[in-house]
Amino acid sequence: MTECGLIKTLLDILKSTSDPEVLILAADSLRLILKAGKELSQGDDSLNFYLIELENFGGVKIIEKLQSHKNEKLYERIAVLIDEFFVVNNT
Repeated sequence: MTECGLIKTLLDILKSTSDPEVLILAADSLRLILKAGKELSQGDDSLNFYLIELENFGGVKIIEKLQSHKNEKLYERIAVLIDEFFVVNNT
């Protein structure tokens, strides 16, 4: 499914809709895809091709923007996604 553009489609949904339920579903789906990519890459995120594809489509900025969404459930989902797949540098 990722070969058919699923990651880009999910990012387009995250970018273009305001319905919290749809956003949560898209974020959860994206998390499952990235998790599968992590398993395929044996935990090495530099080899997680799904994560690389997400980054190439501007997904990081889309996800960062959703961090400030007013819906608490969506905020929590996005926080889990960031914690699980993106390194946060606090220095």
